[in-house]
Amino acid sequence: QKVLNDLAPDTKFPCFDSFEGLPDLSHHDAADGVYDKGWMQSTLEKFHDNFKAAGITPPAAVHKGWFEDTVPRELPDQIAFALLDGDLYASTKHVLPHVYERMTPGAICMFGVYYDERVFSRPQTISQYKSPGVKRATDEFLADKPEKVSVLYANEYSNGYFRKR
Repeated sequence: QKVLNDLAPDTKFPCFDSFEGLPDLSHHDAADGVYDKGWMQSTLEKFHDNFKAAGITPPAAVHKGWFEDTVPRELPDQIAFALLDGDLYASTKHVLPHVYERMTPGAICMFGVYYDERVFSRPQTISQYKSPGVKRATDEFLADKPEKVSVLYANEYSNGYFRKR
């Protein structure tokens, strides 16, 4: 948001969140044994307060609701950058195809949590920082696509991204 405020103030950065924490878990996500319904809940007010505390104007385009209710209907027609932080297999599986089809060539899609044991094993990392469902859903989706995920590590977190061809 800071980059957009400074370089392209007329560009909107849409944000999507339930602000109710995680939804009911699918059987895929429940089998992982990592999360429970309602985890990671925050309020819209806290979201805005975090931006204000950092001295950044909050995003004007906030879409409150479950992904199934807001995506794809409220997605922009073209996407240059997306940060997917759905934590769950079901959330990632739902959102990724809709985001992918709107990504322009060269656009970047980043995952808030993408842990790949084969790239860099960190056994001490707690399971919430691994979000195994995100990796499964992403790898399944990209299996027949030219893009592949590159892994980024920062402290305990593991992220990933790909650039649309």
